[in-house]
Amino acid sequence: MFRTTVHNVVACVVFALLALAPFGLAPVALAGTGPGLELLPWPDNASAVFTHSATIFGDTHTKGNNDHFQLTSLNFDGRYRLSNAAKTPPLTLSSLALGYDVQYFNINTTALTIPHHLIDASIAAGEVLYHSSRWRISFVGGAEYSGSSIGGDPDAYYGRADLLGQYRMDKNRELIVGLDYYGNRLFLPDVPLPIIAYNWRINRRLEIFTGVPYVGLKWKPNSRLQMRLFYEIPYYGSAIFKYRLFDHVKLLADYTGDENAFHVHGTPNTQRLFFSQQRVEAGLSWRPMRAIRVELTGGYAFGQEFQSGFDVRQLTTLSQIAPEPYARIDIAFGF
Repeated sequence: MFRTTVHNVVACVVFALLALAPFGLAPVALAGTGPGLELLPWPDNASAVFTHSATIFGDTHTKGNNDHFQLTSLNFDGRYRLSNAAKTPPLTLSSLALGYDVQYFNINTTALTIPHHLIDASIAAGEVLYHSSRWRISFVGGAEYSGSSIGGDPDAYYGRADLLGQYRMDKNRELIVGLDYYGNRLFLPDVPLPIIAYNWRINRRLEIFTGVPYVGLKWKPNSRLQMRLFYEIPYYGSAIFKYRLFDHVKLLADYTGDENAFHVHGTPNTQRLFFSQQRVEAGLSWRPMRAIRVELTGGYAFGQEFQSGFDVRQLTTLSQIAPEPYARIDIAFGF
């Protein structure tokens, strides 16, 4: 049975209201504190985009030990740029972009191996170093706290930096090269890794993005249906399908599989806690005005697991969580 506590419902509502308060309205987009801060498009030439969501999961249990487990997840992210001009001069404040990303897990459980709180909060700034008709070179630098306590754990702080080059081959094709350092990466966190990708807009209905570590596809076979596939090697994947029912209402269905890493206070700094989860969901997407979008969905979470280790190459399973239903509200806006 799908049950939630009054405490979790109130917490989600309060966090959502606090998150909405400081900002205005804007088109929808994904935010980023990594390469996405410079690579993701700004819809309708907006200056700021924000996405906030709350997900309440049903009561379930750990497999084997049968410990109680109930999860509430809150996610806030956004981007802001000082200038919305199509081309800004390099190394000036007018080309500066700022981003934030916060993910919080509130866990009610009797399992001794699982913390009751997990938080991942990051901030970043991006700056254009060089801009011409063909090339755009930019840098993103930021910091992240990812741990089992809200601050106070010196081993839960991580840095990240990205040097990115975008070469415009023609109006429909772009080559992206770069170097990514991310101290809390799931795979080889202590090693800078290359980024290389090819973005091709084949026609007005089909666009592909392929390379390492990102692969994506956006397809709109007709005026009502659209599909987006995305995979970040080796630990994140999503498939989103939307069908327009009315002018401002879409039916949506999606699959997401992801994994997050946190440092648990008191453990060695070379060991992290990994939480993986897969989700399928369906619901409605409503755009009451051009600058705001609201999604209400219900879904099913499965493949949930807590593991420990240095990175995903060698992990030890701590707890596996039985499948459970959930409900999610997502609000995207800006100016």
